[in-house]
Amino acid sequence: MEKSVFDNVTTSSPPDTNLYHYTSQLGLLGITQSNALWATKIQYFNDGQELELGLDIAQRKLRRMLKEAPGEDETRLVHLLVESLDQVRTVGKYVFSFSREGDSLSQWRAYCRVGDGFCLGLVKSELEAVVKKRGWRIVECTYDTEEHHRRVHRLLAETLSGEKRDPANNGAHAWRFAQRFADVALELKNPTFSDEKEIRLISPAVSENDERIDYREGAFSLCPYYSFQLTDDPAELPLERVTVGPTPYPELSIQATAAFLRKRQLNRTWVYRSRTSLRLW
Repeated sequence: MEKSVFDNVTTSSPPDTNLYHYTSQLGLLGITQSNALWATKIQYFNDGQELELGLDIAQRKLRRMLKEAPGEDETRLVHLLVESLDQVRTVGKYVFSFSREGDSLSQWRAYCRVGDGFCLGLVKSELEAVVKKRGWRIVECTYDTEEHHRRVHRLLAETLSGEKRDPANNGAHAWRFAQRFADVALELKNPTFSDEKEIRLISPAVSENDERIDYREGAFSLCPYYSFQLTDDPAELPLERVTVGPTPYPELSIQATAAFLRKRQLNRTWVYRSRTSLRLW
């Protein structure tokens, strides 16, 4: 018997074994047709303070260290670390954002227009397997201010204690510090965004000349992105669920979404309707 487009439509609650990404119709079409995630260069995120939170903590700590440095070698190293922080602002790191929440009222409001919202649930274990092979990382952001200070201070302490044993390598060590610091800074988020419960897919440092970098339309300029290929086979895309966001025509949206997924051979993907009572129209 021919399979109905509604055979994979359900209203039951999704489990917590997925990572969720809120997107638009264009986002859903793009990910499922290319089997890839578009990771954005961090400097082009909507939050203009990305990286700055960690940089501010590090700069204040290093300024205090300059006053307290016991000798010439340590003073020279601290100066190099201060200079290396400028490299962090231009580092070629690409990020794709997920959330732990698969049907969040605040995120429907923030990221989705009327009738143009979907939440994609990707299987975490399958995604992690691909990420590990590519040398990327999946990390959970922290919104705790005290934890922000602990992570930055720990990295600074490790850097200083390691370099004291070999002052001749100050320059190389400062460069490695900048690379490590960029990774730490990308885990730190402003507490006001805590409702997002963000988990990030983060690239290693990518050269500006990397042929896998492309450009899309952005809010204020062309936006660099890196196409992170998940699979070449649509049937292997780790997309387990698609939640249709608030819309005045939920049944039509569910029907079209389910039919589209079948056409793309995504037979393992279930379609959900958002349980929020939000009306955006």
